[in-house]
Amino acid sequence: MSKADLDKQVETRMQETIKPIVEKLEAIAAGKAKAGSWKTPWIMSASSQMPVNFAGKAYGGLINSLSLMLAQENHGYKSNKWVTYNRAKQMGLKITNPKEYCWVFYNDKKSFTKENDAGEKEVINYWFYKSDHVYNLSNTDAVLPKVKPVKHNPDKRIKFVDEYAAATGAVINETDQSKAFYSPSKDAITLPKFKQFNSAACFAQTKLHELVHWTGHENRENRLRKGMTFGSDEYAFEELVAELGSTVCLFSMGFAPCGLQHEEYILSWLKALKDNPKFLFKAGAKATRAIAYLDSLQKAEAIAA
Repeated sequence: MSKADLDKQVETRMQETIKPIVEKLEAIAAGKAKAGSWKTPWIMSASSQMPVNFAGKAYGGLINSLSLMLAQENHGYKSNKWVTYNRAKQMGLKITNPKEYCWVFYNDKKSFTKENDAGEKEVINYWFYKSDHVYNLSNTDAVLPKVKPVKHNPDKRIKFVDEYAAATGAVINETDQSKAFYSPSKDAITLPKFKQFNSAACFAQTKLHELVHWTGHENRENRLRKGMTFGSDEYAFEELVAELGSTVCLFSMGFAPCGLQHEEYILSWLKALKDNPKFLFKAGAKATRAIAYLDSLQKAEAIAA
């Protein structure tokens, strides 16, 4: 298969993978659901655990995790473990419904040698997307362990999130007003007071959302270009990065995220996703780096806990 054919095949599979997410965004955009009360399209209740392969290793690529979590919810899977067809076969597992699978995507590298103008040989590397389909362990005859759901008080501040945010050293001000925002010029986050939020999860997700923006400062991940204007495509892209990052970060801590925080960007996200499904994967890659940066600032004992 040529590279062009492979790229087309992967893009088709990406469109198939993000279709449920696009449909949820379309429902919000059409007024069939309100963003604030609608469970985030990226993660619904799903399993209380992040998706992993059978060996327990997390999947690379934030969008892989999101699409697998969405599938866990849609199909009512009780397991967060996934296997390829070949791995299931090797383990002697029977797949209950072979047509019920999900695509996962990863980068692969190809190398070739060419001769430059000086007659010297040089190695040229290029990266491209590849895909593979996986099955949830609930879709096999494997015996599944029982998992007890974690319960949290929705009216009490989530101490772990507060400690996580404090460990970053970010300046975070809670004031009696209605907006949450990050100011690159002041390098500071401003949040409404906790009592102004509908739940502890909404407060925590908003705090993490602004923390992801904070990682974009020129002295950190350098993602926020000076002169970036409100409502522009790049501004909407940055909001998507923050939305993805905060949602996954909160979910990985064991808390169910609340609704979308910035519904004004939904139409621009929809257009971008329909024009190029890789838009979501690119935002996911940026969000993954932001989360990794925030994690790197945590104390070793806190991460281990």
